[in-house]
Amino acid sequence: MNKKRIILISIVLIIVALTLFFIFNKNIFSNNKDVNSSVSNNDISGEDVSKESEKQENTASSTDIQKDNTQPEKSEKQLKIEKINNLYDQAKDTQDISYCQQMEDSFSADLCLERIARDTENEEICDNVVGRDRVSECKDKVIRLKAISLGELSQCQNIKSEYYLASCIGYFVDENDYEDIVVCDALSGKAKDQCVSSIIFDLAVKNKDCSSISGEMQQECNSAIGIFINDNENLDSDGDGLTDKEENEIYNTNPNNPDTDGDGYLDGEEVENGYDPLS
Repeated sequence: MNKKRIILISIVLIIVALTLFFIFNKNIFSNNKDVNSSVSNNDISGEDVSKESEKQENTASSTDIQKDNTQPEKSEKQLKIEKINNLYDQAKDTQDISYCQQMEDSFSADLCLERIARDTENEEICDNVVGRDRVSECKDKVIRLKAISLGELSQCQNIKSEYYLASCIGYFVDENDYEDIVVCDALSGKAKDQCVSSIIFDLAVKNKDCSSISGEMQQECNSAIGIFINDNENLDSDGDGLTDKEENEIYNTNPNNPDTDGDGYLDGEEVENGYDPLS
């Protein structure tokens, strides 16, 4: 009887052991499967992230290219002005006038040479101007600038053309607000006559009384006074190519001075060729 009980207990223990063994192995298998599944999912997720990152980079690159392509192209005039300015800057920095001579048209080349002559106050550079009729004009501009730089009215005496002589003297009259013609004694000949006329004209405009002037000068005086009274939109008092309205409202230049910045170039000429009439 005791022997049978021992056998029965042994069988029960074996069954319990086998049951526990199978249950334990099943849990291990299930856990391994979950781990493998997690690893697989992470791999897929990493691949997706990599693809998404690459997609964003491609999109950003495409956007940059699109932005570059949508930038407005420079006009032919803008490119020409840019090239002229670059050549002029090189000529100015190196004092080598050959850069001026590389410009496409003679007007720009002459303008560059005149500017270098102005910057260096060297009249000899004017001899390289292509348009021979502008050589004397170039030299007159340099002399005018020298007079202004030195602050000496008497230097205007050396200018040949009537226009730049009047411009040189007019600069000193405007800047110094002369009220006595005695200052003109520093000049002689037509230069002195121009000085006296300029001072008388200037005083007449200030006093808005042109009765002391006759002929064409009186008409100009009346027109100048008309600027302040009628504000004629088409009036170009100083003959620089810009109307008084444009000078007052757009360019902030002096409507009574054809060369506001005193660099030897008409305000209208500078605007037409893409330069700043104030510098």
